[in-house]
Amino acid sequence: MLPSKISTKFILYLGTILVFLPLASLCFFNHPVGTHDWDWPSQFGHVEMSFWEYQKLHYNTLSGRYFSTFILSLTPYWFSLTSFIFFPIVLILLLFFSLRFLIKSAVNGISKESKNNLALVITALFLIGLSGIFEMLYTISSGLLYLDTCILSMLWLGILASIQQRPTILQMSVLALLTIAINASNEINLLIINLVFLLYGLHILIYQRKIPLWLMIMAVISIASALAAVLAPANFNRIEAYPGSKNIVFALSFALPAMLQNFLSWLVNTPLVLISIILWQTIQKRIATYQHPLLEKRNMAWLISTLFATQYLPLVLLLYASGPNSLPERVMDVLYLHFLIIWFVILTNFVKNFAPANSMQMSNAIRNGLAVLTLLFVLFNPLKINRDLPAPKKLDLTNLTKYISIDNNI
Repeated sequence: MLPSKISTKFILYLGTILVFLPLASLCFFNHPVGTHDWDWPSQFGHVEMSFWEYQKLHYNTLSGRYFSTFILSLTPYWFSLTSFIFFPIVLILLLFFSLRFLIKSAVNGISKESKNNLALVITALFLIGLSGIFEMLYTISSGLLYLDTCILSMLWLGILASIQQRPTILQMSVLALLTIAINASNEINLLIINLVFLLYGLHILIYQRKIPLWLMIMAVISIASALAAVLAPANFNRIEAYPGSKNIVFALSFALPAMLQNFLSWLVNTPLVLISIILWQTIQKRIATYQHPLLEKRNMAWLISTLFATQYLPLVLLLYASGPNSLPERVMDVLYLHFLIIWFVILTNFVKNFAPANSMQMSNAIRNGLAVLTLLFVLFNPLKINRDLPAPKKLDLTNLTKYISIDNNI
């Protein structure tokens, strides 16, 4: 039964359920076929070498991603048809909880409900906007190469955001381990967290005139673990396999339109703008009232610089390494998640410092209308009519639905 007075929150919760439900249901129809699912559990047991010899072989001949190689090598020890079915569900839940941790760390004192709501919204937006939803969620290799690294990155950002003056020993230890794991998982997240470290350090140097010892220690750990991944012998073999690679002029020039195309696609093909308008009042009344360095007016330029640096430079790296080949969907999806995070931080900073007081005030009816529009957008955009089929001989529901094509993730 519907509540007597339908609220915007109810509509957004309904939309979130409708996003998660089909993706969770599909897990029971997902079967391990193709190399992206089956290679690790089926082949590793037949390799006549020890676990650590296999790590060395992979590092020298296939990939320098030594942490993700280690995680993938553990697949045969937990893999079964049952665990494979629940693998995507576990990833989605871990993504939600990592986002919740990041929000809690960045905005200290925020209510439990607000943390859950914002984490749900970002998780749903991510799933709605995935360009490679099968590859990212339903295959073992991408799940353990990219999505799990995104989860670790959210935890990493959460710890970094929670550090006020100096970190505790526990924070330092966890941050160091996460840094090594992320750097050794894939090159895109490697570049992003090192760029964040660089901009974070420059910000502290400019405003505090010194770099704290803990940050220098973390920089050494980050650089060392990153170099261990990047300078692996396997990477030099991989780059030679791509025709047209190592063209820095092409990489620098083509990365800009590729980045702008990503921005336009994420803003047009997802309900991000609609969600931002709906959440505007909530951000202004609750989240933007908290004091945090990220929300200081002077840091807006740093946030915008971080957005462009963490979107443009990974594309340069990718195009330099692979040349004029197609941009992998899984990589675009990693960039999309980081775009979402920085988008909401920039939005909160803007609402707090630049928007007039009580701006975007709207009645419940208008907010509910926008929420319904968002729900329709998620479920039916883009809705097309298949005009290549001949006219139906009789007008019943079965015949009519053949003509309807809805090309979105949900």
